[in-house]
Amino acid sequence: PDYKKIGASIPQETPLPASAEEVTKAIDEARRERRHQKFHHEHADASHDGPDHPNADLPLGALTDEEAATLGKVSSAEALEEKVGEMLTKEKGRASLEKRRVAIMDALIEKTKIDLPKIAIESELSRMEQEFAADISRLNISFDEYLKRTKKTKEALTEEWRPRATSRAKLELILSKIAETEKLAPENTEIEKEITH
Repeated sequence: PDYKKIGASIPQETPLPASAEEVTKAIDEARRERRHQKFHHEHADASHDGPDHPNADLPLGALTDEEAATLGKVSSAEALEEKVGEMLTKEKGRASLEKRRVAIMDALIEKTKIDLPKIAIESELSRMEQEFAADISRLNISFDEYLKRTKKTKEALTEEWRPRATSRAKLELILSKIAETEKLAPENTEIEKEITH
């Protein structure tokens, strides 16, 4: 399909700047987390359900310049609000770009007719299994233990993943073809950086 036309047909939304409410909410969350950490630092043996534990419902009071300086490298509460507003607005922009990128990829997958070789799908399934195993191992759970806990077989999990693996394999071929058509290739310095990384 005409990938340029597909890309052009999906507009980029311009996110609104962060609202005052969003800024206040983000700062309040940081203040509550800081209060929580400070409490546990000062009371190392305290439990979360103890009577002195600061819960999320306790009022925070007005944000002072001194407290603002501890939350960010700023000189005042107003400067912190401005900095947080800028950060949230940038994050909204990144989220908007990612949403568009995903929409374009989904449209490319949907509109591209490819007879995928079985090996491409099986290879993607194997990669997904390795990624999943690595993810759960960070939680100190082995792949076999996960299967036992969820009462699933490896085969059942593989079948659950098959549609996504097919889409991923298809997208890999599509992007490879686009890169070839557009003569896109990484610079040698980028390759070296990846190798040493």
